[in-house]
Amino acid sequence: MPEKLSADSTQKPPKNQAVSKISNSPKIKSGAYCFEIESKTLSSSIQLTIEPDNRVTGSTEATIHNEQAGYYSSYTQTFAGTLKENSLELAITTKIENDTQNSQETWILTGDSLNTGRETYQKVDCSTSTQPTSAPIRVQFARGTTKSVIENSVERGNRHTYLLGAKAGQNMTVSITAVEDNAVFDIIAPNRATIEQEKTSASVTLPTTGDYSIIVSGTRGNATYKLEVEIE
Repeated sequence: MPEKLSADSTQKPPKNQAVSKISNSPKIKSGAYCFEIESKTLSSSIQLTIEPDNRVTGSTEATIHNEQAGYYSSYTQTFAGTLKENSLELAITTKIENDTQNSQETWILTGDSLNTGRETYQKVDCSTSTQPTSAPIRVQFARGTTKSVIENSVERGNRHTYLLGAKAGQNMTVSITAVEDNAVFDIIAPNRATIEQEKTSASVTLPTTGDYSIIVSGTRGNATYKLEVEIE
């Protein structure tokens, strides 16, 4: 079994380097885009969505590996920002092992590639992308109740997204338990701002009306969990 790298390992993702805009590039259309890279030391995929108003959201799944040395490490990223011409100006949260890093980066998007300043990813058909994804699930409440209990399992490297429509001023309480204490959640506001991150329990007064995302992920290995959501 390859040895995992710790979060302070020298193999953590390198810092973003400056990238230049590409002049006279065609206008980037709204929609979903997928990109991948496969090298001797990195296997990674990026999925992003560009809204008609040029808002951008997405995620990265990556594994750093060296078969000869017998080690590997993995990291995930979630990001949100805006598209300006062919530049993606992003706020990025990177999770590697038990470490969380926040950064502001500019990526360059062309018709068939995505330059992150570290690597150049090639565009692929999203239907064949290797990044594990799960379609968002709408939280359902039984008639006359304000609490929903969801039991599920999430594979390593995947995330489950639950959507909850709520109004500004309501209070939302979320908790998660897992068989191996290895599941956490993030709460994302309708404007894509992160309200809570890597929590096992949280109670928040909602700042705005709209769909809130509760994103569940495992902290190690596969996670079998129970998610409880209450809205008042």
